[in-house]
This record gives sequence, C-alpha cells and structure tokens, in this order.
Amino acid sequence: MGNDARARVPKLIFTTPSHQHPTGRVMPVARRTELLAVAEPGRTWIVEDDYDGEFHYDSRPMPALQGLDREGRALYVGTFAKAMTSDIRIGYLVVPPQLSKTMEIAQRHLGLIASVHVQEALADFISGGHFLAHIRRMRRIYRSRRDHLAGSLQRQLGEVLAAEVPPGGMQLIARFSRGANDRSIAERLVAAGVELRALSSLALERPRDSGLLLGFAAWRESEISAAVRIMANVLAGKRAARA
Repeated sequence: MGNDARARVPKLIFTTPSHQHPTGRVMPVARRTELLAVAEPGRTWIVEDDYDGEFHYDSRPMPALQGLDREGRALYVGTFAKAMTSDIRIGYLVVPPQLSKTMEIAQRHLGLIASVHVQEALADFISGGHFLAHIRRMRRIYRSRRDHLAGSLQRQLGEVLAAEVPPGGMQLIARFSRGANDRSIAERLVAAGVELRALSSLALERPRDSGLLLGFAAWRESEISAAVRIMANVLAGKRAARA
C-alpha cells in the first residue's frame, strides 16, 4: 500500500450495523466484510455499537462485525438499557484479548464502575435463563406493536404516509407521499399529544424527503390506535383531543 493510500486509512470507525438510526436498516454481510477490509490491522479500530441488537423480528440477526473480525480490530459495545431498563445503568464492551488489560485500567481510572450488587443480580438473572425468556417475550410484544402501528397508519393515513416496517428496533419511519413540511407537522402533532420526531430534523444535509419517526415499543396497542386517530384528525385539519 502506497503512502497516499495509507494516509486515507481511518484511525477509528464508529458504526451501528445492526440498526442504523433513524432508518432502521441493517448492514448486509457483504458490506460488513467490506468495512473490515478497509480497517487496517494495527492502524484502525472499529467501534460497533449494538444498542438494541436483541430486537430482531423477521429473521435471525446477522453476525456482528466483532464476530466476523479475525484481526482483532473490532470493539463491540452493548447495553442493557434497551433490553431491560436504563435505571440499572449497565453496559458492556467486548474487546480483543490484547486490549482487555488496557480497558480494565482505563475503566478504573475513569471511575465508571456499576453497582456490584446490580451486576450480581443481573448475572444471576442471565445464568438462570430469565434474560433470554424476557427477550423472547419482548420480541413478541414489540413485533405485535410494530405491526399494529404500521397497519393503523396504512388504514387511516395510507394516502398521506407510507410506513417503512423495520426488521428490528423500536421505531419506524413513515414518509409523506407528497412533499410536506414535516417539522411543522411534527410540532402540531406533538402539541396534540403524539410523541414523534420530524425525519428532516435528523438529517445532516438538506433532506431529500420528509417523514415522521414514530416509536412503538413503549406503547400499548390501544395507545397506538388513539395516537394514529389523533394524527389523522390533525392532518385532516380537525381539532383533536390529546391522547
């Protein structure tokens, strides 16, 4: 490799291959392999943030970059905040063996130590098989809520919004079929009691299209139905009661 090519090799790559925010898209295996090929061993580190990787609904999850890596370049970051609750404040980092001691020292100096009692309770929860059972149950619930939201949007707002059903995660995108000021619409919907974000507010550059980012995991199906009714009324210009 020439000097110019080596100068272009990044020192750090941060990626979320299992769930790109906000689209929810999953990085194909071929693209993951290509990304690993770009990372030069001993020169590039890859931080793989898999913040909600437990929640895949339509197929088996793809192999993590860290699992595909044979050169010790990938650091895998996970958290229990999505799968369990953010109150326990526990995450984890899987690193190549040669970095384990360095990371242990770094954590000690940073003082980022989770409660030992909570760690022990969580370890017992996992080893007893309860965590896996919990994830399976939540996958069923979240998939049902995802499908309910997508179906409700199609039935009541299909001429205005096209929902993109993600293979995993906790939210979906609904794009406006015709040009619309999604930020203005989002403000009106939030004022009416519907929690969402404008898609264009998450764009680094001028967005090509407009839409809404809607969460489904935290809401019961009755609440989702009520929210979609409010959306239909607001978009039709009618006065709506708050959800």
